[in-house]
Amino acid sequence: MSVSKVVMLTRLSALCAVLAVALVACGNKAEEPARTPDRAAAKAADKAVAEAPRGEADKAATPERASDKAPDKPDGKAAQDIADKAPEAPSPQPDKATAPKAHANSIALNIDSGEKPDDKGIVPPAKPGKPLSVRVTPVGADGKPIKELEPVMGGLLHLIQVRGDFGYIESLVTTKLSDPERSTHVFKTKYTAAGRHMFYVIFKKKDEPTSVIPVFVQAAGEQAPPSDDLDKAGSTWSKGPLSGSLGYAPAPIKPGVPVAMWVTFKRGEKAVTSTAKDGVAARFFAVRDDMRLLVVGEAKPAPKAPQDGAKPEGKDARTSRPGKTPEPPEPPKAAMTFAETGRYLVFTVTDVGGKPVTALFALQVP
Repeated sequence: MSVSKVVMLTRLSALCAVLAVALVACGNKAEEPARTPDRAAAKAADKAVAEAPRGEADKAATPERASDKAPDKPDGKAAQDIADKAPEAPSPQPDKATAPKAHANSIALNIDSGEKPDDKGIVPPAKPGKPLSVRVTPVGADGKPIKELEPVMGGLLHLIQVRGDFGYIESLVTTKLSDPERSTHVFKTKYTAAGRHMFYVIFKKKDEPTSVIPVFVQAAGEQAPPSDDLDKAGSTWSKGPLSGSLGYAPAPIKPGVPVAMWVTFKRGEKAVTSTAKDGVAARFFAVRDDMRLLVVGEAKPAPKAPQDGAKPEGKDARTSRPGKTPEPPEPPKAAMTFAETGRYLVFTVTDVGGKPVTALFALQVP
């Protein structure tokens, strides 16, 4: 090979080397724009992860698929407009406060039926007709026996027994505790039928509202069927020649609104009046038909009508004219407040003609 050919080949080889270097350099420059955004994105992602609150950092660090990508962020003005239109998040509201109770009194109650406990130490329910000793102690909110009791409805302590079929009610009251030192009294009673009964204990602590404490009790045997008197009860009642009519005002009765309640008695066609005892002419007990609520009230004696020739005393005194039958006095009235709606059975306990009378009525509080 000649020298000229060798020189030519050498020059061609050098030129190819130069072109190869140039091509590599151009390739590196062409790749730079593609890598530069990747670095910026990585830095932005790192910054987002660092600045994101807990819970959002994982989202920022996780690559998103195309389908998961959120729309582009609006510019500053658009973002502000969206923020202005967005509804404000509701501020946290405190829980509704429960109205404080006027009192939180309770009772300690023990029933002694004379029954002996079984092998498991359980005392069986008392049998109907068997004498019971019911020991009651009013207890205050501090857990101690209440020493300062005020008279209510003519007594310091009341025990009301209502049979589960509403066929029997008994009102026991005492003006003197059997154990004043312990603020305890023992009532003597009995169950008149099998099944469920309700005891209501009524007392009044000094400077507090009247307390009515219900206690479910059970007599041995199957539950007695409902009394026929329950369906017949209404605004009138009768037993033999004696009858009574329940009245109240204002009517209709509304929950939470005090009403005056009274009963007008007749023996045949002649009006008769109740006899006051311990300063109370009549006691009213309104039991809701689910036995959960008891409303109580007492009626004071009505003023007596003056005799012929006597001068009337007070604005409520009535006069009688010669030759005419004197008008009967107004029946004693009790103030009652029904807190809830429902059907109530109203028992009136009073003395008529010197004999105790318990009359049953029914009314509806709409």
